[in-house]
Amino acid sequence: MAATAESLPNGIGNLSEIVLLEDEHIQEIKSALESIRCRVRLVSTREEAVKLAESGRARFFILDIRMGASRSGEGLDTLEEIKSIDETIYVAIYTVLERYEQAAANLGADLFLVKSRNKRQDMIKVAAKMLPYALAQLSTESRSKGEVVSDADEPEYSAAFATNLLAFRQSLANEEWLADNLGFYVAFVGGTIVRKEKERQTLLTWLSTHYADTPRFYMLVREEEQEPLEHLPSSLFIEDV
Repeated sequence: MAATAESLPNGIGNLSEIVLLEDEHIQEIKSALESIRCRVRLVSTREEAVKLAESGRARFFILDIRMGASRSGEGLDTLEEIKSIDETIYVAIYTVLERYEQAAANLGADLFLVKSRNKRQDMIKVAAKMLPYALAQLSTESRSKGEVVSDADEPEYSAAFATNLLAFRQSLANEEWLADNLGFYVAFVGGTIVRKEKERQTLLTWLSTHYADTPRFYMLVREEEQEPLEHLPSSLFIEDV
């Protein structure tokens, strides 16, 4: 089964906006997230973050623990409040304070990541964890509404989709790759591009022959910004051929 540009879910747009509570590496982290096509809402206080959680307008948060010398535990306080509002909100703790990992876990953190020098690679790791969670939430919501859910909505496919989508987004950020593949339909399997074709149907036929039982992803490479994910049709995986 293949995920396509035409079949990304409406709710995946929730991941397009990630709330960031950070005081030292704000622009570097923001740029890293934007390079993989995520939108970032910056907040500077616990109160701002909690207000967004209460409003229901934000489902994904990245929190630093220490917000200046006088606010050394603000990220953990924010985590605790957000989880008390809605435990299904995804909260990643991103910090240099490795010793707080257990404390964050006790408060319900979904991810604890120690900062490295390469903020872009760090953010790819965070997004890779968030995306399957978003897809699982969509699947749960669909089931609760009585909608048809296929085998492709299961965790194996969600994780594979996340891997392939992030690989595609990373590739788009490379100007040389973009120039070489502009106007082609590109296919990814296991986070690696496996084929490109000018004709969509040619690519689908090849995929059905070589990767019949493997989660795969394809997209038309365009120079302009891709259509916002939240505006695309809701079914995620379809039988193309």
